[in-house]
Amino acid sequence: MVGAKVIRRQTLVKYLDADNYPPIVNLVNFSNNPNGSGWVNNGAAAAQLPEEVADGITFTPTRISSNGGTSNNRRAPLRSFSIAAGQPAVATFYVRFGSSQRVRLVLSNTVGGAYRESLFNLNSDGSIAAATAAAGPLELLGFEQRTGGVVKITVRIVYNAANSAAPTLQVGPTSAVVGQDVILLGAQLEFGQNATTFQVTTNDPVKDRHPTADPNEHFLDEIWFIERKVSETKEVVEFELTTAIDLNGEQLPGRQIISGVCGWLIRGGYRGPFCGYTGPAVADANDVPTTDPARDQCGGRVGSCKLRFGADKPLPYGGFPASGLLRT
Repeated sequence: MVGAKVIRRQTLVKYLDADNYPPIVNLVNFSNNPNGSGWVNNGAAAAQLPEEVADGITFTPTRISSNGGTSNNRRAPLRSFSIAAGQPAVATFYVRFGSSQRVRLVLSNTVGGAYRESLFNLNSDGSIAAATAAAGPLELLGFEQRTGGVVKITVRIVYNAANSAAPTLQVGPTSAVVGQDVILLGAQLEFGQNATTFQVTTNDPVKDRHPTADPNEHFLDEIWFIERKVSETKEVVEFELTTAIDLNGEQLPGRQIISGVCGWLIRGGYRGPFCGYTGPAVADANDVPTTDPARDQCGGRVGSCKLRFGADKPLPYGGFPASGLLRT
């Protein structure tokens, strides 16, 4: 284990921010696209229409047409949830009335294997043409006109029994005459007494919770190495970690600050790896010129460095000449 690498990765805080990314309450998958995966026809035909915007939400509508049967609905894909007796829920629909000038909104429940259905047949003026309440009483909370003939309809149901199978939400034309239709832009179903802000969903709750999350966005990785095993019990093994830049207790600065002496005379010496001078003999320790290699010795002063590298050239001087100017 010693030498093994440990990587610590931190997700950006904004993806953990419940204020910017509120919990998803919409139980409908693909809520703004009734052509999405899981939406199915129940005795009806559906055709996708071009995108449009209502209430600042981009929808991909579908035209739901009657095929002449007794049931002409399109059923929404709902996330798994349980219903208790007396549970209130609110459904929000964005629709455009078609040739029938009516829309059929259905909220169903299955109790003990028996299918129960509550529905509103609504006229284009918001009046109720027909209603049933087998799954629980319905209340029309809102019928609001939007531009382009779009209507936002809000309905509350109080379920009258616990469910034994998956509930449904369905939308369609009321007429069984072939070709009668209604256009559905999107739908929301949520628990509670009142509607909240419409939430655009997919079939991925994690993606819906963080719509702009990118798993590749994170703080720089912290890389640690296992230095040694500190202790071990039956329940816990403790290791000491170290980083790649661990200096084994050394502190900065790593050498003594001296104004008049080159530090490379101590570390590596004259002509050593830090000094870097490889030319011919220049001068002795007192900067007296010489060509004798035996007498060639650096005096450790700035002037000594200039004799070897040039007075106007960059100097690899290892001292701190300006430190002598400091007064404390």
